[in-house]
Amino acid sequence: MPESRVSTPPMGFNTWFIYTDLYNEDKIKLVADKLVSTGLRDLGYTYIQIDVGLCVAGSGYETRDANGNLKADPNRFPGGILPLAEYIHRNGLKVGYYTDLGVTGCGNEQGSYGHYRQDVNTFISWGADLIKVDSGGGHVDYESHAAAYRDFIDGIIDASPDRKIAFNICCGGGFGVESFGPELASDYYSKVGAPVFYRTNYDISASMPIVFWDDDTHSVIRTFDKTAEHPENSFPGGFNDMDALILEYNGLTPDENRAYFTLWCIQSSPLLLAVDLPNIKSETLEMISNKEVIAVDQDPLCKAATKTSETTEGLQVWSKIMQDENGKAVRCVTLFNRTDEKREIGVTWNELGMLDSCSVRDLWEKKDLGLFEKGFSCEVPSHGVVLLKVTGMSDGRTEAEDFSSSSLQSVKAEKCEESTLDVGNITKGCCLKYDKIDFGSGGTSLEVRAAAISDGVLELRIDSADGEIISECFISGTGGSQNWETYTSRINSIKGFHDVYITYRSDFEEPLKLNWFRVNHEGKTEEKSGYEIERRTVFHQDVLKTAVIVVLSLTSLAGIITVVWLYVVWSKKTDASLLKGEKN
Repeated sequence: MPESRVSTPPMGFNTWFIYTDLYNEDKIKLVADKLVSTGLRDLGYTYIQIDVGLCVAGSGYETRDANGNLKADPNRFPGGILPLAEYIHRNGLKVGYYTDLGVTGCGNEQGSYGHYRQDVNTFISWGADLIKVDSGGGHVDYESHAAAYRDFIDGIIDASPDRKIAFNICCGGGFGVESFGPELASDYYSKVGAPVFYRTNYDISASMPIVFWDDDTHSVIRTFDKTAEHPENSFPGGFNDMDALILEYNGLTPDENRAYFTLWCIQSSPLLLAVDLPNIKSETLEMISNKEVIAVDQDPLCKAATKTSETTEGLQVWSKIMQDENGKAVRCVTLFNRTDEKREIGVTWNELGMLDSCSVRDLWEKKDLGLFEKGFSCEVPSHGVVLLKVTGMSDGRTEAEDFSSSSLQSVKAEKCEESTLDVGNITKGCCLKYDKIDFGSGGTSLEVRAAAISDGVLELRIDSADGEIISECFISGTGGSQNWETYTSRINSIKGFHDVYITYRSDFEEPLKLNWFRVNHEGKTEEKSGYEIERRTVFHQDVLKTAVIVVLSLTSLAGIITVVWLYVVWSKKTDASLLKGEKN
């Protein structure tokens, strides 16, 4: 197994939308220089994807030598492609190459049909860190695009390259890529330790200027919506590819450009810039250099945002689960106004699966907005976004798709009608494992959000797949696989953290769908007591304010001393009991 893995979405530069196939080695070197001098490399923009134009058929030279090996265009790369790759590597950057499944690809580029493994070895000899494989030439005599891509990617696996080579399936969002792409990614990442990303829609632009709204199959919104249909396809080592970021001279307003970049980040899409780096605008550089927004895209969980609510058409709330920080849950929340007027959009913490009192930070403005009870709302510009980081404590839900292992391969995450993810195909005999679930100082009940066509029973076991059954939750058949209900059952008294195993039994063949479950308990274990202490600290501050008011109303020194003494004694007592995990 590879020691060092590349699990997050690639970031860098793509040549196509700026240069089409009209580039040469000097332009590529200049891109490398600018990625370094602007500080973009140090922010993670490390890949230079050399797209169409590497080996163009009909350009007056043979694109393959006598042995069938690819030859880079000598007119574009007079110094040779390997010296260019070495220049890129010396600058702390990575290089990517383009080819096609067919005989020829986009722009009459020489394709790899009949030479898959040979071309893989050529790209490796050229120092490849990324290989983009288009499908413009079709899958030729393979039974499907999936089979052709499988053969190509197996060539990389079998070559066992020293470099972690990322792989881009450029399949135009069709041919079943939403199914076979993630399957290839899981296998490839486990063996090579590098990511695979797969196109979810057509090219982001058929022509300039690009279109923001969804009346065009190449628009920003259409691409986002198509990607949002499959949030389950985003995970460490596998990502939905929303295509390049054409952020200048594109006909979009500043608010639309900010939305454009934001939507890519919340979906964990690769961030491949398509801007004129040598002449980049200062406002564009500032936007793409926002570390806090980049961190949303590069979050280690690599989850895609799902739509939390849309109470009024066009006023949407999108939420992305991010890695916990200091024992607290983190959600990236996007308030997205798709209407033609400035509108107010709000979100409740309950919608996010969070408890009351969450801190809110505006990531674009780089500003802490404060601690908010229940939820948050603000005005959002037309076609614009407000990007928030919400930090607090989870309400204890465990999302169904976060299982660590399954006894059946057919069980997988999928998008459900509640605009989140569920786990489907939980059949009789299936067992799902969830790591380290908190039962606090004593579990009291189990809540389950599920849908089932027929009646069945969800069993909750601890510590092993055949361990003690501590709860049995009856699931009533609703006659529909998307008729969601919340069910509750009692839990035997269990304390502390335990691995949980969920199994399902039924007299019927129809599977169960599970959205989330929650263990309710007497109180949090000591490991998660920090938030309670923080809440108590806030309460201390409120008490102190009250005490000050009382003091100001008193005229005697004795009254002042008495109030301060009572506050100090009470606060020490309550803090001490909280640190011991006791209830007050």
